[in-house]
Amino acid sequence: MPAWPDTLPKPLAGGFGFENVDPVVRTEMSSGPKRARRQFTQTTDNCAMQWLFESDAQLATFESFHKHDLNDGAAWFDGPFKNGMGASTVQMRFAGPFSVAYVSGKWQVTAKMEIKNRPVASA
Repeated sequence: MPAWPDTLPKPLAGGFGFENVDPVVRTEMSSGPKRARRQFTQTTDNCAMQWLFESDAQLATFESFHKHDLNDGAAWFDGPFKNGMGASTVQMRFAGPFSVAYVSGKWQVTAKMEIKNRPVASA
């Protein structure tokens, strides 16, 4: 499995966030409370990430990694992730296209990601 290139920075702390995908399906009843049951045992989480690349070379490395190693973002890869369990490496992939902006002499890349098996504390 491809891994996030060591020559590229980790995602920025600002602009980072994730959203848990609800694995529960709820059914309306004719009366009383809804019935709820778990529909999936494994889900992905949605995550917004931003990177700030210091040079044209870093942006070129990212674009090449995305196009060639990740098949234009379709493939899963091992990448850096941080949540309440601390920093770790998780499987992730791009959930759609990324956007690039040139800000104060640096390249800012923003993307929505899917995270597989987000680390969670044991019961």
